[in-house]
Amino acid sequence: MNIAIKSILIFLVAVSFMSCCTEEKSNQNQPSVISPKTVYLVLKSLGNPFFRDIQTGVEDACDSNIIIQVRSGEDESDIIGQTQILESIVNASVKDSISGVILSPSSSGGELLGYIKQLQNRNIPVILVDTRIDSSLLAQYNIKPLPFITSSNIDGGAQAAEFIVSQLQKGRTSILLLGGVESQETAIQRKEGFENYLKTVPIKYDVKYREARWSRIEAQTITASFYSAGMKFDAIFAANDEMALGALQATMNKNILPKPIIVGFDAIDEAKISIHKNGLNATIAQNPKEMGRKAIEILDSIWQNGDIEIANYIQTQVVK
Repeated sequence: MNIAIKSILIFLVAVSFMSCCTEEKSNQNQPSVISPKTVYLVLKSLGNPFFRDIQTGVEDACDSNIIIQVRSGEDESDIIGQTQILESIVNASVKDSISGVILSPSSSGGELLGYIKQLQNRNIPVILVDTRIDSSLLAQYNIKPLPFITSSNIDGGAQAAEFIVSQLQKGRTSILLLGGVESQETAIQRKEGFENYLKTVPIKYDVKYREARWSRIEAQTITASFYSAGMKFDAIFAANDEMALGALQATMNKNILPKPIIVGFDAIDEAKISIHKNGLNATIAQNPKEMGRKAIEILDSIWQNGDIEIANYIQTQVVK
């Protein structure tokens, strides 16, 4: 090979090498395209402002790379509706990329666990908000512990009882306790906290309990039926504000005097307005927006590091 041809070949190889290096460097400088993450937010109901506030907290905590798909049951006890929603999410996960599920379960029982197990098998994290699922049931389905975010519901129930006791005059001891859905841990704990506090005081209170299933209409009907039977109460504790407002409406409709002390739970705007207008006497404030924000924070920690923070309690306080 003569010197001229050899020189040309060396030049071409050098140019080719420089071109490859330039192209590689150029590719390295290109901004990486981040695929959006789809997260399903499955709530008990959007009819209660409390759950709409959870949604707001979730959405406010998201950046533009997270797409939130919101689903809910017909009402807070609609476990069949939630079962159908989770089934559709599991089916969608076969062909679509789903990065997480934030779930406020309508039951603490085993109705949803088959679908949660399928999501875990596909490495889709599930975060529980507001209501936990019994840990012994999780073990039965071989489900890894699920992170959960909730208020300190036992403490909140105790705060409601403490407020009522502080307001009742001597000799006034009749109390109506309106509970949520009995299969839900949230309802169980608020009732437990309320009743346990009453056991610590020297006065014996006569407590009538009824399940009103978180419903304003059911609470109004139950309270009105007691009044129609000639029974009055010195105080009413309802395990959410919807039921407290229903009890208040029944009291107003029947023109019951003296009006019982009425305490709710959740501190929705309507309840706070009612307190300002001397309707309800108090409500126990949660922070649903913080619950939603914390759910996204936990998901992000799982995505980034695989870290899971299991128990997250948001403190409650009395609004009066």
